[in-house]
Amino acid sequence: MSRSTLWIALVAGVAAVELFVRFVLPFNLDRVLIVETLLFIAAGCAGFAIAARLPRAVGWRRALELTLSGALLLAAIRTGLWAAGGVASVPRANLVTGVVGAVAVAVVWWRSRRADRIRAPSS
Repeated sequence: MSRSTLWIALVAGVAAVELFVRFVLPFNLDRVLIVETLLFIAAGCAGFAIAARLPRAVGWRRALELTLSGALLLAAIRTGLWAAGGVASVPRANLVTGVVGAVAVAVVWWRSRRADRIRAPSS
């Protein structure tokens, strides 16, 4: 299967589960949050597995795949915190998710700068 087909299947699978849990089953916020947490963890891990497949995507496409996978894992953190703390903890869950996302971006930026320095020819 091509990379594009795998990504389309992943997004379609997430959408199908979301629609099923929200509209087909009787609505229960706790169930929705738990299912979303597990769904986003699985989808984020699957996204990283797709991104790691050979041949590797290059440039903007690899960055997009890693960004989408990271965003799914951040969504899992957010919904997991919501499920654990109830509606009163929504602002805290958003804050924690934002901090984790910012730290992840900083680490990726720092590692890419470090890798560029290692690859650069020394004078």
